Amino acid sequence: MSVRTNAELFRRIPLFAECEDTHLQLLAFTSERRAFCQGESIVRAGDAGHAGYLILSGGADVWIEAGKTRKTVATIGPGAFVGELAMIAGLAYPANVTAKSEVAAMGVSREVFMRVATEFPDFAIGIRRRLSERLDLSLAELNRVRSLFEEVRSSRSGKVERGQDGNMV
Repeated sequence: MSVRTNAELFRRIPLFAECEDTHLQLLAFTSERRAFCQGESIVRAGDAGHAGYLILSGGADVWIEAGKTRKTVATIGPGAFVGELAMIAGLAYPANVTAKSEVAAMGVSREVFMRVATEFPDFAIGIRRRLSERLDLSLAELNRVRSLFEEVRSSRSGKVERGQDGNMV
């Protein structure tokens, strides 16, 4: 695949959707093409984050360990991007991702991502803006769920109790 074609694959990822072509082409050019065999780990929960992976072909399971049980939380395929917070912030991977079949992926190392973000401040500002928007949406959703729980609690007790901080308990 050409750098331009790979850059367009990155554009399909919401995090990169509004990035300039030049920045996406730089990410595509500097990314490392990786192949994973069926059953091979792409990322492991708890490992120090060092890269994000754009899945080009194949499929993978995203799973966590619940006690001694493996619980699949998602199945991903071409176009999925895993490890974005590890790539951006160096956070540990929150879940395991294991190839269900042969997987081809492009890996963007944290080092490369940070270099592009440092050399192109407008790229970094755009990424920060998209992460902030996602955080706002997540917080709004969490508040909505919290309200639902509070409604259930208050309907069962017939009254609403508030803690010292003014929030319902």
